[in-house]
Amino acid sequence: MPGTFGAELVDDIKPHTTARLDPDGLMNAKFQEIGPREWVFYKPRWGAFHKTALAERLEALDINTLVVCGCNFATSGRATVYEAGARDFRVILATDALSGAREECVCEMGRIGVYLMNAENCLHWLAATPRSDAA
Repeated sequence: MPGTFGAELVDDIKPHTTARLDPDGLMNAKFQEIGPREWVFYKPRWGAFHKTALAERLEALDINTLVVCGCNFATSGRATVYEAGARDFRVILATDALSGAREECVCEMGRIGVYLMNAENCLHWLAATPRSDAA
C-alpha cells in the first residue's frame, strides 16, 4: 500500500536509511531521485518500459546499457529484458543477483544476445566503464 513501510525500499539498498519514497509522485509517473545518479519510479506492469517514461529518460541521459537484477525474474526481470532489447538497449543480466530465475531462462537470455555476468564481474565492469557527466 503506497506510503506504508511495506511499500518502502529496504534500508540495505537505500543511499541513506532516512530516505523515503514519495508515493504521490511515483503514482503520478514521476522519477524520484534518492541518491546521486539514483532514481526510482513506479512501473504499472511487469516490464519497466510498459507505459512509463523510462526509455525517454535513459535516452535523455545518453544511457544505452542496462543491468538487470532483482526480484521475480520470471515475470518482471524477464519482461524488462525483452522490452529493453526491443528498444535497442544493451542488456546485462547479473545472473547471481536474481530471484526466481531458472537456469534455462538465464541460458535463453544469453542466446538472445543478453550479456551474462555474475554480480562481482558486473561491478568490476561498471567501475572500469567511462561514464558521461549526464548519467
